[in-house]
Amino acid sequence: MAATPAGSGLVRAVLDRPKAMNALTLDMIRAMRPLVDGWTAEAGVSCVMLEGAGEKAFCAGGDIKLLHGGGQESAVKADQEAFFREEYDLDFALSRSLERGAPLVAVCDGITMGGGVGVSIHAPVRIATERYVFSMPETAIGLFPDVGGSFFLPRLPGSVGHCLALTGARVKGPEAVQLGLATHFVESGDLEALTAELAALPAGAGLAGVEEAVGRFAKPTEAPSGLATDAARAAVADVFQPRSGDTVASVVDRARAAAASEAHAALAGRWLKALEGASPTSLCVTHEQLRRGAELSLRDCFAMELRLAVRFMQRPDFYEGVRAAVIDRDGKPAWSPATVEEVLASGDVDAFFAPLAGSELSGGEPLELQLAE
Repeated sequence: MAATPAGSGLVRAVLDRPKAMNALTLDMIRAMRPLVDGWTAEAGVSCVMLEGAGEKAFCAGGDIKLLHGGGQESAVKADQEAFFREEYDLDFALSRSLERGAPLVAVCDGITMGGGVGVSIHAPVRIATERYVFSMPETAIGLFPDVGGSFFLPRLPGSVGHCLALTGARVKGPEAVQLGLATHFVESGDLEALTAELAALPAGAGLAGVEEAVGRFAKPTEAPSGLATDAARAAVADVFQPRSGDTVASVVDRARAAAASEAHAALAGRWLKALEGASPTSLCVTHEQLRRGAELSLRDCFAMELRLAVRFMQRPDFYEGVRAAVIDRDGKPAWSPATVEEVLASGDVDAFFAPLAGSELSGGEPLELQLAE
């Protein structure tokens, strides 16, 4: 990545891998992490703009082909764990920009998925443009919605976070503001002028000054769209609203019933297709992840997610999901276990959340994620 002062107190940090849609690698994460600590008011930084190179993507996620490593047997486990550990540490550090006095402005101009969500969603100012496309598609590749998804997804309005987590549904433009994924909608053609405005901010402008500057370019988003419409919210509640004793099997049953109804057929039909094609293990773990994450701090969510990431790297579904989606591209993953019912019957879900061996104190304090204080 490139990080350069842009004049005045503005720093522009660019994820610079456009041919790979700025997908994150461990080298990129390691290059960025030490820079974050220097983005402080004391160093004369008024705010930081985080951008993606090119016009197609802000960041399409982590480089899953590199994580795949050629399959479960040949993958380098140490590098896998290092990737997730250091990615989550970076995301957590970015979430604390206000403590450093230099608010982070994430400019999500294009595809913003997975790891790209992680480096942007925790910023106090999150800009979506007309090219913005959000998705957390991990259940389709045998993984889970990480990068703090345990924290932010169950806190979105209604049960939309459960819908996004389980189905990988996409969100675009103004809809992102209406759902709380973005704070402002700014057209891409205005970004250059906005950058100049931010560069002109005096030192110490703070979040209020940054928000005022961005607000001058933000377009209204009052008219509900996508999942923010009343009809979509009703459908989301019918299918994804957590019930006492709920399981993913119950969610799939409700999606099937909604897909057969007149009121929600088209929308629920897409959800049902996604649910039926996703990894059953991923669905079951994600369902439990959101339940637990709703009660945890962001820091504790990241600690929990590292446990999940390590466990998923030890199971076959991630390797099979990546093979089917981006290597062989046959779209026919052979999940193991093959059904949600088999996963639930195995009683295996809780094992994903167990402490990592040798990584915790006897008192239960998590040590496996060494997040900077």
